[in-house]
Amino acid sequence: MKRETGAFAFFLVLAIALTWPLVLHLDTAVPDRGDPLFVAFVLDWVCHALTHAPLELYNPPIFHPGLYPLAYSENMIAIALVVLPLHLLGVAVLTKYNIALLLGLAFAGYGAWVLARVVTRNNVASLIAGIFFAFGSFKIAHIQHAHIIWSGWLPLILAALLIYWRRGEKKHAAMLAAAFVMNGLTNVYWLLFGGVALLAAIGVLAIADPRRERVFWTRLFVALFVAGLVLLPFLLPYQAVANEYGVRRTTGEASAGSASWISWLVPSSRSAIYGDLADPALHLDERELFPGVLILFLAIYALCTRPNVATGFSRSSPGPAKAGPYVVVAIIVFAILTWLTVVHDRITIGRFSFAGSDVPAMILVALLIALFMPRLRAAARTSRFTPEELAAAVWIVAGFIASLGWNAFLHPFLFRVIEAFRATRTPARWAVIVYAGLAVWAAMGAAALLERTKRRRAMAALLLVLAVVEVWPKLKWVHVDASPAPVYRWLAKERPGAVVELPMLAEGVPFEYLIASTMHRVPLINGTSGWEPPSHQFLREKETKLEYDDAFLRALIENGCTTVIVHEARMTPEQRSAVAPLLARLEPLQRFGSDAVFRIPRAPAGNASAPRESPPR
Repeated sequence: MKRETGAFAFFLVLAIALTWPLVLHLDTAVPDRGDPLFVAFVLDWVCHALTHAPLELYNPPIFHPGLYPLAYSENMIAIALVVLPLHLLGVAVLTKYNIALLLGLAFAGYGAWVLARVVTRNNVASLIAGIFFAFGSFKIAHIQHAHIIWSGWLPLILAALLIYWRRGEKKHAAMLAAAFVMNGLTNVYWLLFGGVALLAAIGVLAIADPRRERVFWTRLFVALFVAGLVLLPFLLPYQAVANEYGVRRTTGEASAGSASWISWLVPSSRSAIYGDLADPALHLDERELFPGVLILFLAIYALCTRPNVATGFSRSSPGPAKAGPYVVVAIIVFAILTWLTVVHDRITIGRFSFAGSDVPAMILVALLIALFMPRLRAAARTSRFTPEELAAAVWIVAGFIASLGWNAFLHPFLFRVIEAFRATRTPARWAVIVYAGLAVWAAMGAAALLERTKRRRAMAALLLVLAVVEVWPKLKWVHVDASPAPVYRWLAKERPGAVVELPMLAEGVPFEYLIASTMHRVPLINGTSGWEPPSHQFLREKETKLEYDDAFLRALIENGCTTVIVHEARMTPEQRSAVAPLLARLEPLQRFGSDAVFRIPRAPAGNASAPRESPPR
């Protein structure tokens, strides 16, 4: 226990050092004025709902009257549980967010440390793995996304699987189920990607180190089934939203979020060592995935220096399985289909039309694996690498292929055949699976290097220093005044009903409205998230065109809006001029400096000759 506590404390101190001086400004500092404020709002709302109205968890006071607005993005329930004691103590919203961020960095490092130590049994090498996994380029690029930083459950899932595979005990199956649940309650992306990676690891272990006991497999699948049942109530609102609004990511959206081969050579612009080396044009959002030179060196060192006790594909290894003519024909057919769909995208033969290479490519891969299974099994069992190391390796390979999204075949296949994957728009985030596997192999390389040197302490210190230096970021913090404006104090006291704040889209204001709502919790027509309901989109587009007309007002009324707050200082002269006729039809209530409050009359005067544009519901 002391060792685990010490490891977590090490990563927490490192998180504070690498994000300095964040710890001195927990109540005001954020990486930017956008997504961090949204994440802070979600964490605060989930804490509030868990302690006041658990059944209203998915109904935060935004996007009124939309269905389950929390399900428009990540629910972050597991992170909220961590900061729940702070919420009960009345800790400020941004302070909770920043503490969650620091704890997430530390926990990511700790999770990778546990996994690497399970495989290598080397503390120092495992610390290096944790440093890389928690603070590598991909993570620093997402420093504003606490739900992405909180990725420590992924390596813990693999660690729990490996321990269960060794011992097969109930408590280790329960540990795997618990890690799977907490991962799913942290990030839906991590749930989907981690679930596929877990199945891949089980497949590799079943080939390299088969377990035939019925009780072993029963415990494993019962544990995962129970984990799925626990997660189900938290996932059903996402399905309800998808059914209600037809929410599906398009292939165009997901394709835009796909990494390319070059993405894996691009470091985060926030990297102090590598950030300025890449062409600025290559610093694309979500696609700065370069792991770092040291980590790649250690992983390659592990690959190249392991004693070649046995070679997998030796002359004595069995050949391919005997394939009937139908299997051979199927392989040829799907190889041709794969090639044709890569070259032409869509092929049409008579009435048969097919687009995309993902399905034929996956079927081709499955057929080839089945064909060469005897040789693969022999290679895995005689490999110079352990089954656990091979399981980590398959995370690297599968994660890398999937991160390429529409530049490869794995993620498009999952997107096509598994409905839940159609909610994802950023295949590049599969990089976290690569990082988890690569952390293990980096630890293997570090352990091998330490074993081969006489001055182990000096080498250990050098590797730790180099690891920290390589991930050192250059972060800029902006400060947000989260103290409530007078208009929000009035709103909290009077609670006049559903409110719309204008302007809806001025720079940064949607996020500021969310932070303010943590104080008053009055239903807002406004909102910002990973998706928006049609009613909000209608109002937003009307405002963009400066059309504060009858249709705009009718949409507000039909959505239950009773109060309009106009932040005049945040509006352009054109917006103030365009909104004036609308405000003339409303009842003035209060004025707080440049913030004016209006009531919508129950039967506002309308222009009978105006065209009746129907707002969506």
